[in-house]
Amino acid sequence: MSLGGASFNPIVCLDCNREVCPAGLDLSPSLIDDIAEWLRTYSAIDSLELGSSEPYETWARQQLLDPSNSINLEALDLTRRLSARRRCYFRFWQPNDGAGEIPHAACPIGGELLTPYNFGTFKQLLCEPHRIVLIAGDS
Repeated sequence: MSLGGASFNPIVCLDCNREVCPAGLDLSPSLIDDIAEWLRTYSAIDSLELGSSEPYETWARQQLLDPSNSINLEALDLTRRLSARRRCYFRFWQPNDGAGEIPHAACPIGGELLTPYNFGTFKQLLCEPHRIVLIAGDS
């Protein structure tokens, strides 16, 4: 399961990429509230990156790509807390506009080599120590 994206429910299955019902995970009300609060902020930044003018888009992209940014640190904390119930990864933000960014070959947090995950509906790369998942390129 992974945490990421700007949908109503950011908890998705690592294999099928469909939403995982939070009710089936027996999460505490405080964890559910924390996920909802994180999602509001993350979605706002993601929306700025997707559909705004240059200065805001650039700022949002910098926030999403910075592993030490508070939005990403919060996601890592939530991932750790969710993993207490069920193995979870944070889907680290990746640009998909072909703007020349080089796909990650290593974990954006600690630099570890990423391990291919071959059980999902599309290619993904995992960093087990930091619980990061990235969408793999076609290479």
